[in-house]
Amino acid sequence: MQQLVAGERIAPRENYALDSSIDRLLVTGATGFIGGAVLADLVGSPLWQDTLIMVRASTLSEGKERIAHSLQRFFPDRPVSQLIGDHQVILCSLEDSDCLLEDERVEHVSHVIHCAAMASFSDSPKIRATNVDASLAFMRSITAVARIRRFVNVGTAWCVGLRTSEVVPEAAEVPEGEHVVPYTASKLEFERRVREEFPWLNFVSARPSIVVGHTRLGTKPSGSIYWVFRSTFAMGQFTCAYSDQLDVVPVEWVASALVRLATTRRLRFKNYHLSSGRQWASSIEQIDHAIATGIEQRANGKEGYRRVGGQELAKAVRANRYRLGNANPWLLTHALNIYGKFAQSGTVFDNSHTLMEGVSPPPPFFTYAGLCAATAESTSLAAQMEDDFK
Repeated sequence: MQQLVAGERIAPRENYALDSSIDRLLVTGATGFIGGAVLADLVGSPLWQDTLIMVRASTLSEGKERIAHSLQRFFPDRPVSQLIGDHQVILCSLEDSDCLLEDERVEHVSHVIHCAAMASFSDSPKIRATNVDASLAFMRSITAVARIRRFVNVGTAWCVGLRTSEVVPEAAEVPEGEHVVPYTASKLEFERRVREEFPWLNFVSARPSIVVGHTRLGTKPSGSIYWVFRSTFAMGQFTCAYSDQLDVVPVEWVASALVRLATTRRLRFKNYHLSSGRQWASSIEQIDHAIATGIEQRANGKEGYRRVGGQELAKAVRANRYRLGNANPWLLTHALNIYGKFAQSGTVFDNSHTLMEGVSPPPPFFTYAGLCAATAESTSLAAQMEDDFK
């Protein structure tokens, strides 16, 4: 197994002016999909040794093990556990953030990337408790101890709710639409509460659109949300037209953008969409052909694909159970209807602010959807859904 050393350049990095005021960078949510990708981006940078990682664990060894497991997903052929220093690990959860008040290392935190959240599309009351209440408690603790110069919050572009057939701007004030799930509403409420309670804070809202897969690893790090496209391909049916475009981005691009927004010397704006925008969005047709290529099957094609409503989608799930594996038909229908509402809105998110900061345009989903399809074959559809419906 090839060794990985701290400071090794994992992938090409664009040059930009690093903020000289960075003392310590704190990352939360490192065991999640986006948080793990952020660590993977940082491990090859000069900032790694000065990065603190907040993790829920009872002991230091357990905490390091959880962080290593998350990071290892992005370096499957290289051992990474030895890269995590004891000095980097802060044993703390959002719910118990008072412990930050007694940790001397936290006093030196100047920049934060807040990835921690309950990213679930269920109706669990834990969503608001975690994403709003516990996150606000964390904000109060960290700002009481440290002089935070920049706080980058990982939200969601869908915090504006459903918007019909339009490009949503990155402006601070966007009229709110109907929320399909509590998760998107909770992320918007947290942003609003922070701006009200901490008006002096340099709070940067980074809002990813739909994050699916990895351009080099496919779904190996996580199958989150990819199961929607897998199901759509298997059934040849979904709630949007074959020509409709979807705003989907890969996780490592999101992570790289987050690190850049957190560490670049100056930012022009307070709100950023980490999204494909209209120019790099992918159509159902492009995704259909890419998935077919990835698993060496015939694409549904325009003639073999149907746009359907909720009731017809339920019938399609029942009719295709043999192709959908062990997925619970009721849960899958419910889940597809939720994502179907996002997809059929035709909404994409303007990413002009993000690109103006020098972030490269995102790879379109259809350019790596085939890899996602190929790497997903060894995992059941039901297992892929677990992360999204905790």
